[in-house]
Amino acid sequence: MENPLKILLVEDNDTDAMFLEASVKQYFKNYKLTFVKTKKDFLKELKKNYDIIISDYLMPDFNGSEVLKLRNKQRPDIPFIIVTGSMNEETAVACLKAGADDYLIKEHLKRIGQAIEMAIEKKKIEKEKEESKIRLQYLNNLLVATRDLNKIVYNSKDEIILAKNVCDALVGDKINPAVFIALKKSDKQTWEIVNSGFPDKNIEELQKLMNTGNTDFCINKSLIKKGVFLNEITEKKCGDKPLYNTISSNFTLTSQLEHNNMFFGVLVTAIPLKLKPGTEEIAFFEEIASDISFAMYNIFERREKERSEKIRQALFQISEASFSNLDFIDFLGKMHKAIEPLMDVGNFYVALYNKQKNTYDFPYFKDAHDKPVQFKDLERRKGITEYVRKTGKPLFADDAKQKELIENGEIELIGHPAPIWVGVPLKTNSGVIGVLAVQNYSNPDAVSKKDMEVLEYISNHVADVIARKSMYLKQKESEEKFRKIFQTTPDAISLVDSVTNEVLDVNEGFLRMTGYKRNEILGFENRDLQTINNPEDRKKLIDELKEKGSVENMEMAIRTKQNKLITVLVSSSMLELSGRWCYLFISKDIDYLKQSENEIIRAKEKAEESDRLKSEFLANMSHEIRTPMNGIIGFTSLLEEDDVSAEARKNYIQIIINSTKQLLRIIDDILEISKLETKQVPLREREINLNDLMTQIFSVFDLKAKEKNLSLYLHKSLKDEFALIRIDDLKLHKILENLLENALKFTFEGKIEIGYILKNYNILELYVKDSGVGISPENQQIIFERFSQEEKEISRKTGGLGLGLSIAKANTELLGGEISVESVKGSGSKFIVKIPYKPVNKPPKFLNSSSEGRKVHKILIVEDEEINYQYIEFLLKNVNQKFHLLHAYDGNSALNAAKENSDIKLVLMDLKLPGKSGHEVTREIKKMKPDLPVIAQTAYASSDDRKKAMESGCDDFISKPFQKPEFLELINKYLPD
Repeated sequence: MENPLKILLVEDNDTDAMFLEASVKQYFKNYKLTFVKTKKDFLKELKKNYDIIISDYLMPDFNGSEVLKLRNKQRPDIPFIIVTGSMNEETAVACLKAGADDYLIKEHLKRIGQAIEMAIEKKKIEKEKEESKIRLQYLNNLLVATRDLNKIVYNSKDEIILAKNVCDALVGDKINPAVFIALKKSDKQTWEIVNSGFPDKNIEELQKLMNTGNTDFCINKSLIKKGVFLNEITEKKCGDKPLYNTISSNFTLTSQLEHNNMFFGVLVTAIPLKLKPGTEEIAFFEEIASDISFAMYNIFERREKERSEKIRQALFQISEASFSNLDFIDFLGKMHKAIEPLMDVGNFYVALYNKQKNTYDFPYFKDAHDKPVQFKDLERRKGITEYVRKTGKPLFADDAKQKELIENGEIELIGHPAPIWVGVPLKTNSGVIGVLAVQNYSNPDAVSKKDMEVLEYISNHVADVIARKSMYLKQKESEEKFRKIFQTTPDAISLVDSVTNEVLDVNEGFLRMTGYKRNEILGFENRDLQTINNPEDRKKLIDELKEKGSVENMEMAIRTKQNKLITVLVSSSMLELSGRWCYLFISKDIDYLKQSENEIIRAKEKAEESDRLKSEFLANMSHEIRTPMNGIIGFTSLLEEDDVSAEARKNYIQIIINSTKQLLRIIDDILEISKLETKQVPLREREINLNDLMTQIFSVFDLKAKEKNLSLYLHKSLKDEFALIRIDDLKLHKILENLLENALKFTFEGKIEIGYILKNYNILELYVKDSGVGISPENQQIIFERFSQEEKEISRKTGGLGLGLSIAKANTELLGGEISVESVKGSGSKFIVKIPYKPVNKPPKFLNSSSEGRKVHKILIVEDEEINYQYIEFLLKNVNQKFHLLHAYDGNSALNAAKENSDIKLVLMDLKLPGKSGHEVTREIKKMKPDLPVIAQTAYASSDDRKKAMESGCDDFISKPFQKPEFLELINKYLPD
């Protein structure tokens, strides 16, 4: 909906007013008419906005001419129509000349609508003409001012002067009523405002407002965005701002002053009162702002170049002074003078921290108020110097920052307060050694953050000089210490000139090692002495020394004056001694160390391996103990169940018993290895029959072997009378038991053999041989170490702690023997235990084994079951005849025995053998030896079995199980006395 036409009617007659409104109503549907009668009411309404004023000419209080004059004075922009009952032509012309836009006779009010429209349009045209005239005049005046502005912009060398000249150039009677530039200080969050046309009081108020983080409405957008912004000045927006009502303007133009991403400030121009800027003014203003920004950037660049040159000059002077012969205090004075052109350093000091005393020294102190003695012994106080040293960071402390640090309890005020204090740490490789500081007591802007950056550069030079001076003093002290160490060190030390290669000095250790006298060494060239045996070693040493600056522990041979070669470790470095660069050679005799080193390495490796094995053992032991414990606890709890059957309960009890036995074996092994390690196991020898012991062990393990579908065989070499020996049978039993347990664990098919032979009439060689996985050569020694297991994957599946072989080894050594292994990976193993033979009845040399001495009959027994073989052996050993028994476990070994032993008198053949059957073996033996008697022994006793045996070549037949009488009768049949 359009706004209503707002009409102000000045009329003293109510009837005439009603008649006029009726006429207006016929022409305008949307209007608002306000009716006033008096001058007072008219002046009140005149302050409001109306589209047109209609006034009666003749009124009692004041006439239409007076109304027109008031309108002309206060609101000339509102159209004006005179309405009267009668008006002569002269009066009408006079009103029109006075500024009325039209006049009407009351009798002709029908044309009031047209008159209003024409008056409004006429005023609009006049307003546009006036604005165009004002704009044209403004642009012309601005163009003239810009010519002067260009000279200002391109000749300025200071941004404040530039800003002031720009403001003055843009303000004039027919240009802008007021202009100001708010400049942002580069190293602070503060503003400085330069202006022309604004009252100073208002500018000061505005500057305080901006420095506290608030801004005037007219520059808000220009603080955060680029471009030109047109701002309308109204009481609602700006009534509480410092500049409102101080300028005759309805609009301002604002723009950032920015160039190459550098922000300098904001330009603000108040526009003349009757002018609303268009695109031409905005474009003009944008170009002016761009020129000012470019000029300020040039000022910045020029200043930075000048500053950089001053800094370069200052640093050059400081560097020159640092390498001069000036003492430290004079150097600091030169440095102070060098930086005076860069900043205000009237109050300047250097504080060095004394670590031993925990205090400060002030080698250089220039201050208008304070004295260095005030700041001694600061370790108990929180001075600002101490704060910079502890933090190790530069500090720009204006008044606000100092108050903040004091309020936070981080510093205490010491000395005269200064509104600005700047300090930088003095850093060396060893840390912060002190502080360099500048302060000013009157001008808070005397030192900037850029000045602090310069002080940081300078502080590096100061710290370097301090470090160098300190190093010089330490070097002098170090040379004296070096001389003492040089002479007293037992290693061979020599000093050689790096240029001439001349030997400058040697110590007593060198003379002792090489056999030379001092006068035979000093002054000679090092290469002429031939102390380094290999010229290549000498070349390598010097080349590496030149390349790296030092050499550590290069092994080589030294030739002494007596022509003896000594292996040494040579370490070398370059050092400056009394202004002369030298090679320092230190040679350590390592002939006696090499052997110790190797022993240490072996011990270390053994310890590391032991530690690793113990860790594995502990993990394995936890598993091994928990397994039977789980069985014991688990099945014990099941016994408490009411619904367990008698048969199940019996099975559970058996499982608990077996688990308990398994746990006891584990505990026994752990206790035994602990006793063996601590030498707590006594040796208890007694008389035993070795054959009985072997048979007993065999009988136990034969059942275990059968459970794994393995064959277990027993070989005994001595007759019972000579198998009576003195020994700790418990330990021997433990040895063989562990060897057999090990064989069963790692053998998955084939056979295991246990036995012994007598060697050299004084050594019993017991063995356990298997067809298992075998042991690689590199592990054949470590398997006897505690907790060692080669096949760890198999061990995890089969269980065990890895203690069996170590227990066997320890017990063997207690018996005065030794244990070893012969093995091929994948082809089985043979464990051999050699112990002293201590017989109760010492046999003659020709009767020391069943394979030696008086031989009457040699019998080949082909039997894969060891129990059956032992039974036959038992039956034959107590007869008057003397037999030499050969045992073959399968068909192939039987054929080999028949081929290798031509004196075999009889063969006892088991018909059921692994591999080749007894029938096949008999036929092949008969082909080789047709006259050799073969007696079949088998569990099969039918007539068909007997017939098959005879057809294969057997001479006789005996059924298992057989008794002693019938067996001996059969033997006597073929082997009579």
